[in-house]
Amino acid sequence: MGLRRTLALAFALFFLLFAAPGEGRSRQASIEGVNLRRGHQSDLLVDFRVEGIRTRRVLETLDSGLPVRFTYWVRVVRPRDVLRDEVVAEVQLVRVLEKDNLKNRFRVVSEEGGEGEDVGTLDAALQTMARVEGVSVLPLEVLGSRGPLVLRIKAQLQKFRLPFHLHYLFAFVSYWDVETPWTDVPLPASPNLVP
Repeated sequence: MGLRRTLALAFALFFLLFAAPGEGRSRQASIEGVNLRRGHQSDLLVDFRVEGIRTRRVLETLDSGLPVRFTYWVRVVRPRDVLRDEVVAEVQLVRVLEKDNLKNRFRVVSEEGGEGEDVGTLDAALQTMARVEGVSVLPLEVLGSRGPLVLRIKAQLQKFRLPFHLHYLFAFVSYWDVETPWTDVPLPASPNLVP
């Protein structure tokens, strides 16, 4: 194979990878409906949902029999002007959505424990994956003692991986990820302001 033909083949592969539909790009997904509330143990509980997770890439992954993994980060930080923001508290949650193609049913499993939940339809399964409720972030007494604090939330779907470690060769393919930007919510200075 001549050099010209090799270069043409490499260019075609490069073009196809970049010209593939970018539905899985992160710009569509977002964190919405952030709600703060007081827990039974005087801790701060957070509820939120992720919008824009129903993408062609997610549906194709489920139809292929592979699970889809969602990772959620919930952080409380103290912003600083010069130095990096101080992380006061951090919680990471992982949920996995699997499809039983023989029964056409879905199962949502939390890696933090529990039996998992069987769900009959894709819409209900995606709603379960997108809704996060009652995440205990920190004791309410911390709100008044550490200065202004900000709640930051982010979600990421499973990274698309090429087989045979080809993702090391084609590192730019990582744009298949579905990832939200960080959503910032200022926290009240007094624990009494949390409903």
